[in-house]
Amino acid sequence: RLGISYRSESDIRMNGKLDWDLTDLRGGALESVLTPPTLQEFLIKNYRPDTDARLIFTIPAKLNVGFFTELTDKLDFMLNYTFNKTSVVKDLRIDLTNQTTDTKQGSVTLAQNWRDTYTAAAGINYRWNDKLTLRTGLQFDQTPISSSKYRHPGLADNDRWMASFGLGYQIDKHTSVDLAYSYLWIAPGDANFHEPCTGTYYERDDNSVGGASECTANGGTFRASYYDSHAHIFGLQLNKRL
Repeated sequence: RLGISYRSESDIRMNGKLDWDLTDLRGGALESVLTPPTLQEFLIKNYRPDTDARLIFTIPAKLNVGFFTELTDKLDFMLNYTFNKTSVVKDLRIDLTNQTTDTKQGSVTLAQNWRDTYTAAAGINYRWNDKLTLRTGLQFDQTPISSSKYRHPGLADNDRWMASFGLGYQIDKHTSVDLAYSYLWIAPGDANFHEPCTGTYYERDDNSVGGASECTANGGTFRASYYDSHAHIFGLQLNKRL
């Protein structure tokens, strides 16, 4: 058996609130001469006011090809390949809308520059007898993050491997149960993410401040090394045919 499916690109539109929390901010001598009396209140009113926020996220197109064959009366073999058009995601942009204060904040943009990716998997079913079927499989899922300079601390993804084991048991003609265990391993990775927005404007190519577009961020460079991560996933399913 050969199966092919395609899901087109689509957009998800999200609306919410951007609320700044400056309660842990510590002021110096300037705080005593500001009106209102605290540095936090001054910044919230004039520099970082709360606003409405809007994000449009593109779900990439996906092409999936699946293959199934019975090798013997007891053994099935399966392959699956998925191509993900993730290169359409160049950045994650949060627009700050309905601003009523004198200070107008620019958008918050996280450069992503994703690449196209793929997911590949293989599995087998072994029918032990008329009631018991054993299953196992292996999957590789490629990360869309193209390099360490686009690995943001809020989205520190990397390549993933997953091995799965399970069984299905036919209790009677109308009832069956499935039990599964999967081990997920995420590869280690480095981050060297630079935020070109230094407060209100993007940096120029010469790293000086004053780019053409307004923006909102804190600037700076984030460097880190992430250890490999793993997860244990258990699943239990009861099926009842009416």
